[in-house]
Amino acid sequence: MKALLEKVPADLRDIFTLFVGNSFSMFIPVLVSPIISRMYGAGDFGTFTIYLALLSLVSSFATGRYDYAILITKSRYNAQHLFKVALLLASGVCAILLFSLLLFEQQLLSLMNVESMGVYIYLLPLNIILFVIFQACQNALNREKLYKPISISKTLKSTITGAVQVVLGFLGFLSGGLIVGKLSGELISSSYLAGRVAKIDRYFTSAFSLKRAGYLMKKYEKFLKVNAPHALVNNLSLSVTPILIGYFFDEDIVGYYGLSYMVCIVPVQLIGRAFYQVVSQKVSEMFNEGTSIRAYVKETLKRLFLLSVVPFSLLTIFGPQIFEFVFGEQWYTSGQFVQILAPFLFVIFMIAPLTYIPLIYNEHNKSFYFEIALFVSRVIALVVGAKMGDIYLALILFSTVSIVVQSVNLMWIYSLTKRVN
Repeated sequence: MKALLEKVPADLRDIFTLFVGNSFSMFIPVLVSPIISRMYGAGDFGTFTIYLALLSLVSSFATGRYDYAILITKSRYNAQHLFKVALLLASGVCAILLFSLLLFEQQLLSLMNVESMGVYIYLLPLNIILFVIFQACQNALNREKLYKPISISKTLKSTITGAVQVVLGFLGFLSGGLIVGKLSGELISSSYLAGRVAKIDRYFTSAFSLKRAGYLMKKYEKFLKVNAPHALVNNLSLSVTPILIGYFFDEDIVGYYGLSYMVCIVPVQLIGRAFYQVVSQKVSEMFNEGTSIRAYVKETLKRLFLLSVVPFSLLTIFGPQIFEFVFGEQWYTSGQFVQILAPFLFVIFMIAPLTYIPLIYNEHNKSFYFEIALFVSRVIALVVGAKMGDIYLALILFSTVSIVVQSVNLMWIYSLTKRVN
């Protein structure tokens, strides 16, 4: 058996390791969803979805994206400094966010039509710090090709999150149960990863030189000046969806979208990240060695297509029926939303693992232009549909423009692989 496994390409074994962890981390929310969908109402899911959108949005740029430069730098000493730079920048962003919440809490909640979130919004800065620690530790472990702890951490996150949400729902603690569950999962999983990273040549405790940190921030300044705004726009183009739905409609409609997000969009992102972590490490290594990555990327696209074509086809055809059967008839609308979004999610699944490629070719700017086009087109699509009072039209337009822009983006990324370092 061992001899047979050794014949499997190393990158496939690494992907499988992460895929197993991601599978468990996806399976647990899917397993828990039919339970919590009968405990919490659409309004509770709506509030939670807005919270997740804010968490994703701020986390996307809080580190200046210097944690992603950990993969590129050849020196572990430099990687340790970039690790600390990322955490320090995120701490500063969270301090500013907390101060802003103290001043403008009511205005922010009213703008997004989620006054019911109340004091739970103050958990956001802490949740962001925990998420950043989790992400920075993942990149450090990815650099060292230690994929098993990453896999375990994702299972831990989903297990703790789901368990706490179910327990709090059972106890009738509905107003903030979903949010507290999310925070609990982040706390345990980030603590586990931090413990593993601490064993790798003192990532946390090694000497910190301001001069070296300044040098590295200058050397990798495109991560801050281009890639961070790029990531912000990318996340904004997704986070703006529930925020705009909440602004034009109500918490219940956001809740229907939120369940579809949790059950379908989050798993897509998790599997995509598993591929991303392995693909980014592999293409960085090949690029630094002066090896063409085109054949590897082509094979990766084939794998992604074969893995995703059947489930996305089923969601497109039977989405409403699946949701009604699994979650209850009150969630039929969520299934209709998924039916509309499934083709777009298919394209996202194909492109997500390859979004690191423009970075190694120093094509930050052009990649950023695609994100701007995607963001603007999505906002226009949602606003046009919302102004007409039709959430279904808004999501159809949103899905259509996303498919068009991301398909062009995918073709451009693939064209870059003709180059050799």
